[in-house]
Amino acid sequence: MLQRILGILLAVAFLVAAFFFAAVVAGIVLAAGLLGWTWAWWRGRAPTPRKAESAVIEGEYRRL
Repeated sequence: MLQRILGILLAVAFLVAAFFFAAVVAGIVLAAGLLGWTWAWWRGRAPTPRKAESAVIEGEYRRL
């Protein structure tokens, strides 16, 4: 009877430890994936062209 109770407690302790380990590993994998995606997005974006300081925009406007 005592062996059965200790076995159940040990099994529950291992199960809790496995869930904790899986949660930590999942967090690390998600953080690494987010950093990798952010780095790839940052490196892949196109540089914005600089506009001339004396650019003239022509058009019409109406005052309402």
